Amino acid sequence: MLSASTIDVNGTAVPDVNRGMGSRGMGSRNMGSAGRACRLGMASALVAVGVLGGAVSATAAPRTTPAISVDTSATPPGWLPVAYGDAQLSVPADWRLERSEGCPGAGGAAGLVSLGTPPPGTFSCPAELADASSLLIEPLVSPGLSSSGQKPVVVNGIEVYAQFGAPGSGGYQVPSLGVQVEASGPLSARILATLTRSPRAVAFAPGRAPAVPATWHRLSFGGVSLSVPAAWPVETATSWSDGCSPLRLSLDTTSVELNWGRRMLALPCPMLVGPGPITAPVDGVVVDPGRYGPLDSSGGTGPCTRVGGLTACPTTTDLYGVLVLSVTVPGSARPVAVEIGLAGTGVTARTILRSLRPAG
Repeated sequence: MLSASTIDVNGTAVPDVNRGMGSRGMGSRNMGSAGRACRLGMASALVAVGVLGGAVSATAAPRTTPAISVDTSATPPGWLPVAYGDAQLSVPADWRLERSEGCPGAGGAAGLVSLGTPPPGTFSCPAELADASSLLIEPLVSPGLSSSGQKPVVVNGIEVYAQFGAPGSGGYQVPSLGVQVEASGPLSARILATLTRSPRAVAFAPGRAPAVPATWHRLSFGGVSLSVPAAWPVETATSWSDGCSPLRLSLDTTSVELNWGRRMLALPCPMLVGPGPITAPVDGVVVDPGRYGPLDSSGGTGPCTRVGGLTACPTTTDLYGVLVLSVTVPGSARPVAVEIGLAGTGVTARTILRSLRPAG
């Protein structure tokens, strides 16, 4: 990854332009609760290739680069996709989800999804977690198994490096998506077989921009212009809220929110206990050029994208169902925050991203 570069719409590195500093506002998103994420001890060790059964090809991975797309058929009926960075896996809809921050327990859930790297020292969890069904998606540990001489296998067109773990549990490393995944419990094989690229990966994939459908229209606000489906309702607001949880999983509704971000709205948040429900991601857009918004606190941005005369830099802390961008507008000292919902195939998000232009 070109952490200090800007990538144009054709995937070519060009000099960086005002990469800005982004962060994590929480305005109009569904949030999972923050909580635990220990390694589940030995019960969530990495998986053997054989656990995946027929989902894994026994042949060596092809040398050609696969098409960048989301395999929506990998999500079984009654399950929901969970994205982290460029990767997506699916779990039963009654599982719970949280960001990796501690180890308080599964809270009686049928299964638990943890996203991100657990903090140091959380390798020993309470006994009640030993038999819990779980999925952990976290950043890839470098250099990983790809440098060990192990031959990769292919899961849904993606090269993976399998690791052996405790009986009934397992996982693999996915260098092309920058993650490693671990699963435990009776559904671990089925869950690991749902691996696919996330809508985020599709949105940022190099190549030509999709054609904007004739049923879309162009909106301008805060110095930026973009195309969205004409059927989406357009809402305006003057206040921004950080919400009540640090984990942004999805936008609330399929709509366009134009928020001036002139003041911060403090919410009476209850004490959050345990993991929260998994919510289906939705498409949508939020534009906030104001003082208060998704970019109002500390954080960094990843490799930037030059599109339509603008520089759009994704925040590095928002890796789930919302693409949060710090957009540099020519002639403006303050970057504009643009949030794009990441749902389905990711094509809608890709079309919106590639439609960004300066207003006027």
